[in-house]
Amino acid sequence: MELHEWGVMAGCPHGGEYFATARPEIMMMVKQPVVYVHSEGVDEMDLSVRFENGRPTDMYPEGTMASNVLVPAGNVIWNDVVIGGSCEKTVGAKAGMMRIPLEDLIPTLSNVDSDCLDVNGQKERFLFYEGNLSFENRVEVTYDVDQQTATLKNNGDKTVYNVMLAHQVGNFIDAETYTAMAGDLAAGEEKTVDFKVQDTGGLVKSDMVSLGFTNMEADAFVNIWDGPFFFPTNAGFTNLIYRLDQSEYDEMLPASVSPQPTKFVRTMYVLVDIVG
Repeated sequence: MELHEWGVMAGCPHGGEYFATARPEIMMMVKQPVVYVHSEGVDEMDLSVRFENGRPTDMYPEGTMASNVLVPAGNVIWNDVVIGGSCEKTVGAKAGMMRIPLEDLIPTLSNVDSDCLDVNGQKERFLFYEGNLSFENRVEVTYDVDQQTATLKNNGDKTVYNVMLAHQVGNFIDAETYTAMAGDLAAGEEKTVDFKVQDTGGLVKSDMVSLGFTNMEADAFVNIWDGPFFFPTNAGFTNLIYRLDQSEYDEMLPASVSPQPTKFVRTMYVLVDIVG
């Protein structure tokens, strides 16, 4: 049994609270890790995820969500998840007031080659959760639009991967996005790279496929996140984008699976709205 999980953690450099999610917000915020399962011979599992420095705010299909506003921790728990069967008919999720309704994303999230999951009669090809986390972005950014260069430095103690800076120039009518690709940055490493106008569709997909996601799972991510990463609605934006080391993901959101999977790929991208 393999589990493949991806999500995005979004915030701004002036705040210490980020949101872990899989769906973009209308107002340029994000949410939603999703978990896909590929199994041969395992027909039932339990999965729980703990927010070590934060609290969950939503999950789908409905399981158990334990959080307390007075305690900086919480859990999402799915027990007795049946693996396999048909997912031809799905039931829509509830919508949020200020979020893109999950109903709108279910067709994209479900258009994958993972196993069908049955949670108390609710059938989907994914498990979804999201919530608030305390997180400090330690990638420092400076850029010169006239010179079309960007300098990115990793001030953290762990490598960050696929580091990108997306900057839009122009206005709503005539806008263009420039992307600076720094690649991987080891702890303390600094790189100065050029801004370029380039196709953004493969910038994340190739990274995810190399980690073990299927092409269809990576396509689902790109179809949802390419716009918020590289083409948000606000003109003149600057977005810092990078992938965390899985060990850091595991520390912030430790997961427990029974039976133990042979492989558990967990990929968390960070989206920082650079202000000023």
